Amino acid sequence: MTRTNAGQLELRLSHAFGAEQFGTVSVWFYDSIISCYGGLTVENTAKAKLAALGVQDWDSKKYYYATYTTNGTVSTRAKNWHLFSITCTPTNHLIALDGNVIFEGTNDNIGFNKIMITTSGPGGSGSYYYDDLSITSLCLPMIVIEPQDQSVPIGANAAFSITALGEGQLGYQWQFNGTNLAGATGTSLTITNVQLENAGNYIVVVSNEYYSVTSRVATLAIIGPIITTQPQSQAVPLGTNAVFCVVATNQGILSYQWQFNDVNIGGATNAVLVITNAQPDVAGVIIV
Repeated sequence: MTRTNAGQLELRLSHAFGAEQFGTVSVWFYDSIISCYGGLTVENTAKAKLAALGVQDWDSKKYYYATYTTNGTVSTRAKNWHLFSITCTPTNHLIALDGNVIFEGTNDNIGFNKIMITTSGPGGSGSYYYDDLSITSLCLPMIVIEPQDQSVPIGANAAFSITALGEGQLGYQWQFNGTNLAGATGTSLTITNVQLENAGNYIVVVSNEYYSVTSRVATLAIIGPIITTQPQSQAVPLGTNAVFCVVATNQGILSYQWQFNDVNIGGATNAVLVITNAQPDVAGVIIV
């Protein structure tokens, strides 16, 4: 853009993305007129103006930078070609001038969906130049299919799986209740012969050379009655009583049926079975 003394002129060039981006945006700017503004801005139109770097027309000595959490200046302004660069990752911002980082700060997982270069000024004559606007996307892993909750009975197998996309070699690490599972580094996780101690929360961390993402929490639940205290074998003298007990849990109402040598015992439908006046014909296998 070429301007004269005829008053304020402004030029804005912008590009909008269809999806949120992470990465580096850079542009060369020829700083030839002291009374001018030139700037590069990356923005998330739904959340925040993430970061900006530029020069202001009222200050001939400084470059200004800003993020949605802070701002500052660098006193190195000079007429020449200068490279403005802004990097946004899920965790931080980097703002660089001529390849030198002048600000590094945190980011709350906010990507950009719009970039803009702006030139304006109240006075002076000359030309403003921008060149080689470039965008380098940070190719984060993306989870396409999340692991799903599983409900299985004791002794069965449970399988979790995930489908993810991303640049380069993807790595996987499954966790159980916040702790890495040794050797669980594939796209699927199978738990064989499920027991009570396997019930809980499972996630998988997917990573590449740039970043890592974490899946939703998938829960493994045990279905059906669960016996927490088994009945114990009894040895009693003739004519005395034998008592068998069982402790079980379930989400619904429990029912019981005791058996003797695989045959139901009439009326034995409680958690406790009492055999009174034990005789030789009651010796055998008791189950519930």
